[in-house]
Amino acid sequence: MAQPTCPCGSTRFELHEEDIEGATYTLAVIRCASCGLPIGALESENVGDLAADLSRKIDAQGRQIAAMAAEVSELKTKLVSISHLMGLIEGKMK
Repeated sequence: MAQPTCPCGSTRFELHEEDIEGATYTLAVIRCASCGLPIGALESENVGDLAADLSRKIDAQGRQIAAMAAEVSELKTKLVSISHLMGLIEGKMK
């Protein structure tokens, strides 16, 4: 395989994070270790890892919502029972 070579003659390269003006993210820039000439760029964040993290957070929120829905259902059942008992009490007071 051919050795990549910078126009300055160097064959050493480094990875450097760059803030891009106006962007909301950084890029990992591959550049010449001698003169700093950029020869390529990569996303500094792994999109797959970010997506997996978001998926875990969404799943956790889904479980929380399900737990809250169960609690609401239980409260509804209790309120129906209370309403029924109040009706019985009102009927006996007449």
